[in-house]
Amino acid sequence: MRVNKDRLTRYRKELDSAADDAAEFMYDYYDALRAANPNSSVAELRNMAIKSIKQALNAFSPQAGELAGELFDEIVRAEGVKAKFRYQQTIECGLVEKKVHYLAKDLVDGNNQKFIDACTALTRFYVKREANINMHRSALRSKIWWARVPSGAETCGFCFMLSTRGFDYESEFSAGGAGHKFHLHCDCIIVPGTKKTTIEGYDPDEMYARWVECANTVGLEPIWKNRSAIIAECETRDFRWLNSGTKPDIHYIENYGEKNEVVRDYKFARNKVASHEYVTAQRMRQLGLTVDFIKDHYSVDLPDGSRVIVGRCDMTNGYELKAPRESISAKNLVSNSIENSRNKEGIKRLIIDVTDNPHVSINEVIPIAVDYCNKHKVKFTVSVLEGSTLKNAN
Repeated sequence: MRVNKDRLTRYRKELDSAADDAAEFMYDYYDALRAANPNSSVAELRNMAIKSIKQALNAFSPQAGELAGELFDEIVRAEGVKAKFRYQQTIECGLVEKKVHYLAKDLVDGNNQKFIDACTALTRFYVKREANINMHRSALRSKIWWARVPSGAETCGFCFMLSTRGFDYESEFSAGGAGHKFHLHCDCIIVPGTKKTTIEGYDPDEMYARWVECANTVGLEPIWKNRSAIIAECETRDFRWLNSGTKPDIHYIENYGEKNEVVRDYKFARNKVASHEYVTAQRMRQLGLTVDFIKDHYSVDLPDGSRVIVGRCDMTNGYELKAPRESISAKNLVSNSIENSRNKEGIKRLIIDVTDNPHVSINEVIPIAVDYCNKHKVKFTVSVLEGSTLKNAN
């Protein structure tokens, strides 16, 4: 069967609503306890929060389980497979207490609002986690397949990695215990099914191809033991590109970082920046890199009446672009590009585009860049771009 996207959207909204209700309940319960005990110590406030969270979870976790059970039964019935959803409360009270003890550092600093906001976020997390864990366990007990499906709104690299597996039963991820791990603000849901089940708007094969693309950039095999480096590279890409292949739009941000900041479209950007930079940006967006140009310098007035010009990167995210078309020597190309970028304010990544240079290739430039970065302890990432291929030197 094909699981309808609207059905999953409704399920997410229902889970969000249950989580929000639980958070509101927790907040009000804690507020009432605090009002009744105005001179409470940090330890007492912490214990009030723990009690409030537990009360909220006891009240609303079964609701999350019920929502998960409805979706589970609906899908397995349509697939014609024998499977049964069974709800069991999974909240570990000791873990809740441990997390609240950690959050209580804000109480020590006198920041009660920050503490309570963190506790309400934790309550939301556990309610939604309750649905996912029960969905996952019911699938395993029934020996059916399941998929981890991100919302596509904003997904971290870890969740993206796991979601590339598609409908799975046993894999290096699930067998290793990572398939059912969830983190605060995680937007994934677990969906049961079979190997033939598909989900509208979710294409794990295409997602896996983008995972491999990021692995190639860092020069590693797309396997479990290399996950940390690949995840880090994934998180430099636009999350919409990771999830659906949607390429980021090119923008130019006027008055960047100021109150009167204005985001302009690609037409404005094309007329504002150098033509070779715009061409490089077009190549970058194909690879899911954010391409938002900014003015690459600004002036600062000093107390003595003089003015200095501060150079900054060509783009947000600390991206600096170089596209040396005439350099014959790969060694000079690398050294000049890096040294001319070192003092750029906020630089995080230098992208050297050699696509239009007839004298050098990416395979020549990369080993030289690797050696240069190691020898000179370059702290920002140096990437070499050629057409649709991007490789990191460090």
